[in-house]
Amino acid sequence: MTPKSATETAKGNLRRLAPLFLMIATPVTCLAQKAPVCPNGDKLPNICMAIGTASTDNTGRYQFTYQRIISDAACVTPEDSEEEAGRKIRAMWTKYEDKLICNNTRFDVQNGSMLKFAASARFEDFLFDASMIWKVNLNRVDPSDGRTVLDYVQKEIERNRGTSIESKLKSYYDMLRTAGAKHRPEL
Repeated sequence: MTPKSATETAKGNLRRLAPLFLMIATPVTCLAQKAPVCPNGDKLPNICMAIGTASTDNTGRYQFTYQRIISDAACVTPEDSEEEAGRKIRAMWTKYEDKLICNNTRFDVQNGSMLKFAASARFEDFLFDASMIWKVNLNRVDPSDGRTVLDYVQKEIERNRGTSIESKLKSYYDMLRTAGAKHRPEL
């Protein structure tokens, strides 16, 4: 038997180790191609703009852009029932609630909840979906102003007393109250 050169020995070792390498590398490659993260907060950055402008969705699947953004972030599929979609959206809302805040020159609460922003923008559709359809937590107290959305709407009613906006704000208050919203002292 003739002695093998170092190159031949290395090639032989590589041939024997190749199947082992493939067995180890394949799961790593599969892990790199994992399913999308759900819920996915990376899909939420434009939500405040969608609420503030009440923009319509151009995909044809939803009436408003905010519905698509929220549904995508919660990984809602067309096959999901309304109950399942609501469950997924509530889970996403709970996970990212501290990040579901808006800042806008037309909004008087710095880092205020999206719910307060929707009330400020007079966007009833968003408030209805969040409170009556998705049934999200309506009792978050914003650290920036120490109020819940119900506290905020009540103050807006007082600020707009005697104007045409007062009745709309009262309807928001009633809807939120019916859906379980509370004032901070009630928590």
